[in-house]
Amino acid sequence: MTLLFFLLATVAFGAISYRLQWLSAGGSIVASAFGFCLLWLGGWPWVVPLLLFFGTSSILSKMGKGTKLPKNDEKKDDIRNATQVLSNGGIAWVLLLVYAVTGDVLWYAGFVGSLAAATSDTWATEIGRLAGGMPRNIISGKMLKKGLSGGVTWQGTAGSALGALLIGLSCVPFYDNTVLHCIILGLFSGLAGSLLDSILGATVQAKYRVPETGEIVEGGIQDQGVQKISGARWVTNDLVNVFCTLAGGVAGILLGYLFT
Repeated sequence: MTLLFFLLATVAFGAISYRLQWLSAGGSIVASAFGFCLLWLGGWPWVVPLLLFFGTSSILSKMGKGTKLPKNDEKKDDIRNATQVLSNGGIAWVLLLVYAVTGDVLWYAGFVGSLAAATSDTWATEIGRLAGGMPRNIISGKMLKKGLSGGVTWQGTAGSALGALLIGLSCVPFYDNTVLHCIILGLFSGLAGSLLDSILGATVQAKYRVPETGEIVEGGIQDQGVQKISGARWVTNDLVNVFCTLAGGVAGILLGYLFT
């Protein structure tokens, strides 16, 4: 009966997310499967951080949709597909499965750190777009076209810290550690992942120029005539997100080890 409830709850979650245009059909299926595993193998300590990440990120992506500048990458809308769901939550999913086998709470710390990184990166992007500040390349310090990966603003950085802090606080009722430790876990893991995301975005993520307009975009490999001007063709925004969440997960595990 419990498993049936979990199944119905996650199917309803996926259907509502699809109806609200937060997820594509494929994205809702993957997210539902992830949610089912969380409820079955972990319970609320694992579900709450994920719901906060997904809910706040989806709301932020819809805020000011008509006024925000478009994202200059392969994702032209705010509806997450299956690949995006996995790139942001795949590492957390793996950490849950490892925890289910070992029962070691360090994997929970890694899970929180991974989601803190995903939240930190997403909040940085969305709040930076909402605020409209002029970004600078995190490596060179030069002004960067708005929307391109590797750019940072003080507004986005503040949003990054707030998002990471939120995920850290979400584990306070569940994690056998102090409030301060939870704050440090979320904040440092989240910022570590977000920082790596910006560095990779500025250095190795592929960028292209549209010959007709001179516009620099990310992705769009399928478009005729685009010319790669920097980065590696196989390094997409989704792959960078995987490394972002992996860094957050590793940082979370290390911090969890220090706190035990």
